[in-house]
Amino acid sequence: MVVALAAFAACSPQKRLNRLVKKHPELIRVDTIRDTATTPAVHVDTLFHYKTGDTVIIEKENIRTELVFLPGDTVKVTTDKAPDTVYFEKHVPFIQPVYTDSKELQKQAETIAELKRYFWPVCSLMFIAGFITAAFIFRKK
Repeated sequence: MVVALAAFAACSPQKRLNRLVKKHPELIRVDTIRDTATTPAVHVDTLFHYKTGDTVIIEKENIRTELVFLPGDTVKVTTDKAPDTVYFEKHVPFIQPVYTDSKELQKQAETIAELKRYFWPVCSLMFIAGFITAAFIFRKK
């Protein structure tokens, strides 16, 4: 049961990351990602009936449509679209890795261990000093 309570009380990795970024905003950096997408070439053919014998070509940007009026009442329609490249940018925040020297990490670990070793003795001495000071101040005359 204790394990189940501990599991429910534990922070999710996302919450821990949010807390870390809140304490150290220098870890997060916004960068721009530039990417390209290429649209494929498109070719469409169709036939329909018409009564005039003529050819019409329509071109606009990358699209070329050709209407060929064949003998009789048939029209051949051909549309070609050249391949195109689309460029887009997106601003994406990401966590910037922080690299530290292993000697520096070892020094920090030794400092923390030393602080832990002296924590309770120092707290005990401060409590005793506070108790003696309070007894001295509030003593009966």
